[in-house]
Amino acid sequence: MQKYSATAADEDGGEWLGTTADDTDTIVLHRFLDKHADKIGKELLSYVKPNNEDDSVTMGARRAWDQLCNLLVELQEAPEVPRLSLLQSSEHREFIDLMNRCCHRSIEPVRDIFVSADVAEVN
Repeated sequence: MQKYSATAADEDGGEWLGTTADDTDTIVLHRFLDKHADKIGKELLSYVKPNNEDDSVTMGARRAWDQLCNLLVELQEAPEVPRLSLLQSSEHREFIDLMNRCCHRSIEPVRDIFVSADVAEVN
């Protein structure tokens, strides 16, 4: 794990790309925090030293760790990572339900990010 550096953050431009967080971002972050909570806690609590001259750093680290723990308790268990289905799309009930729910939506905003591909038939 690398320590945060303000200069490193500035090197990537720090430009906001106009996107906002959605449910997928929340799930991915939840899985990450759930998986790495011990490492994150050790890193945050490493700033908490007895007789630390800068109490604001100590209090900030302690507060961040407490907030993270509270958030993980509130979120409960991280959602399971989806597994690859061996079913054909015509047999996959959840896929069919999704397609039926979204059939009225326009694909124009995302049409240019997909390309045609040859797919081998699976027997």
